[in-house]
Amino acid sequence: MILLPTLAVSFAAVCIWLTVRIVNRRERWAKWTAVTVVGLPVLYVASFGPVYWLLFSSGYVPARAAGRIHDLYDPLYAAQARSPTIEHACVWYGNLWLDTLRPFCRPDDGMHQ
Repeated sequence: MILLPTLAVSFAAVCIWLTVRIVNRRERWAKWTAVTVVGLPVLYVASFGPVYWLLFSSGYVPARAAGRIHDLYDPLYAAQARSPTIEHACVWYGNLWLDTLRPFCRPDDGMHQ
């Protein structure tokens, strides 16, 4: 109960501290750390679309690997279970990948039904 709000406040505090370091002291390490702190979560969520396409449209992923990939995205699936808005956004983003890449798939791969 207390862990998630504590982590959120700690994350905000680190972001504010890095912003102050960047603005006041113009330190290069602080800039790269800020890019990493913001960029990794963005890449994690953005990678969901290509993975969604890989798992549900290609059919080339072994079941064992698909299970491990699914485990990697458990936090995102948990967020979807708690919020219909997040679920809707993730389904939209995943389907965007499927619709965008569908013309580039081979006709015999089962996607053109």
